[in-house]
Amino acid sequence: ATYMDKIFTWRYGGFINDYYAPVDVFNFDSDCYKLFEEINADLCFSQQHSSQRGADSSFFILAGYVGAKLMWDSTLDVNELINNYMNAMYKDAAPYMMQLFELERMWFNTTHEKMDWTHTFWWLKPTYDGRYWTIGYVNQAFALLDKAYETIERYKTDPVLYENMKAYIDMEWLHPAKVAVSNFESSFSADEYNRMKSDFKTTCFRLGMNMAGETTSLEKYFNEW
Repeated sequence: ATYMDKIFTWRYGGFINDYYAPVDVFNFDSDCYKLFEEINADLCFSQQHSSQRGADSSFFILAGYVGAKLMWDSTLDVNELINNYMNAMYKDAAPYMMQLFELERMWFNTTHEKMDWTHTFWWLKPTYDGRYWTIGYVNQAFALLDKAYETIERYKTDPVLYENMKAYIDMEWLHPAKVAVSNFESSFSADEYNRMKSDFKTTCFRLGMNMAGETTSLEKYFNEW
């Protein structure tokens, strides 16, 4: 039976009030868009960070790319899309950025199971809550990013390419930096901590980012520091 002429779909894919916390939508995406095609959906709205502008962190640029590709062709292989993105965006640094990506996916899936999150988890603000993180996670993320930055040094002979690659790595640095400044001040010297806070703020604005969450501007967030 036909119940309606038009089918519009709306799916969530990120923490609504915390744009710096990763969500593993990638295992879900393939089946999701195949289902939308099967029911002949006319419109697919994937709400991830709909208020963000300029740039994004926690691999949500990648999530947008994969989602857009699957909207056009739901038969595409998600892992192949991820690999294509990593190699194009990071070149020689791709192995380190892939490890960071997998670290964040592991964090999400492990924490989701450990905390027994229900469908309301979208409203949580994980990077503000030390229960969800360890300093070991933060240090591992920073170590991988350091290797990525070191690897792209060879591209400085092409300033435009280098700055573009660095900007996309900078975006991903913001996630562990946000976790660190929110929860692990005592794990750093005063100089290290203050420099990290300053770098986090200047990097956000340099990249054109404007929101900490759907209803919280970065300006408001920084004013509360």
